[in-house]
Amino acid sequence: MTGVLRTNLAARSTVLLLFIVTLVGMGFLLIALPLIQQQEKDRQETHLRELLMTVDQAASIACFLSDKQLAIEIAEGLLSNETVSEVVISAGSVELTHQIRNVGAHHHTGVAPTPLRRQLESPFTPGEVVGDITLVPDNGEIARNVQRSTQFMTLLFFVQVAVTGLGSALVMIRLIARPITRLSSALHALRPESGQKLAIPRGNENDEIGQLARDVNTMADTVVSALNQERELRQVHEIESQKFRAIFDHADTGIFLIDSAGMVISGNPAFANLFSIPESTLHTRNALKLIELVKEHRTEVADLIARCMEENHPLNLDLKLAGNPGSPTRWV
Repeated sequence: MTGVLRTNLAARSTVLLLFIVTLVGMGFLLIALPLIQQQEKDRQETHLRELLMTVDQAASIACFLSDKQLAIEIAEGLLSNETVSEVVISAGSVELTHQIRNVGAHHHTGVAPTPLRRQLESPFTPGEVVGDITLVPDNGEIARNVQRSTQFMTLLFFVQVAVTGLGSALVMIRLIARPITRLSSALHALRPESGQKLAIPRGNENDEIGQLARDVNTMADTVVSALNQERELRQVHEIESQKFRAIFDHADTGIFLIDSAGMVISGNPAFANLFSIPESTLHTRNALKLIELVKEHRTEVADLIARCMEENHPLNLDLKLAGNPGSPTRWV
């Protein structure tokens, strides 16, 4: 390794650049991680408050009517969110429901969670309080979400360092080592009578390497430029494809694509998780039919697909799907 650093300018420059990038990057990472953690905690709390707002009207009706069954359904819906561990809905002094998640399945942080309480007003008389709903966060799940965000940013940092190292090596090889090697090899094998050309390396247009290549042939620059543009276009296309695939695979929302017959062509992990199907099934052609996944709503979904094909514009449908044994009912 020491010998390579002594004799190879590209390797020496790459190591130095990697050292600088790593040092600066770690400094920024140490500053950014606490901010990322706090931002994720705030986001989780905002999400829980939004959950309370979404069930405000239904919970008000349940308290107004003292409807325990409706209150239970609302609580179960809230508990389907992994960051919620406990829900209490009361109509005045009467507790309509008190639902608790299986706490044995969660991590504990040792810090007592801070409940979120929201008063419920009458759906018919503004200002009249008919009850309240209390939501207790799952600190363990929230801590894991924060940890995942932190790990992702750390991984992103190391990926950046790796990409920087690779990029710097390519730059050094491209601008220094490769031009010299190419010119040396080309000069040995050059056959002017066959139309062979020497290219002027980029960045060497005004130095000795460029002058040497220019003396042999001034037309080679156009060919090299065309080849470089083609390479860059391929790289851009590959990067854009990778970005789309990353968004598709890591989205929290279930995303899928079907054909006109209702067969699932592809789907992301969130889609597989939503319907409790193995991810490997999504990679098998003609293995899944959408209407088979929605069970009792087969007719509605089949009609929706037919209408969409006929009217040629986006349509939507809200479905209440029964979960597998032990799983809650969910709206899709």
